[in-house]
Amino acid sequence: MRQITFHCSGKQIFDAVIQAAKNLDLEVNEKSVADNYIALEHAGSLLSYGNKIDVKIKTSEGNKHIVPVSSRSTAAVQLIDWGTNERLESNIIDEIKDILGQ
Repeated sequence: MRQITFHCSGKQIFDAVIQAAKNLDLEVNEKSVADNYIALEHAGSLLSYGNKIDVKIKTSEGNKHIVPVSSRSTAAVQLIDWGTNERLESNIIDEIKDILGQ
């Protein structure tokens, strides 16, 4: 799991996460503005059954929000993730930063 702090509204972050998912060809499985939660999925490949990615937007103070991004393999039988989970977490955070200009 990786996390980052953003200094903007939760709505801006929520919209940026949805846009980042589109830009990275991730499927949005679930989204809840009320819960500040977005569930994404990355399709499988030769080395992976796919990945489930959870993004939560947590209010810290004022316009400061902490955003943890957690990726895990879809299949419990997959023993090695080949660095895919860490790479997905980094790519999502980097894309959100680019969209928000931070």
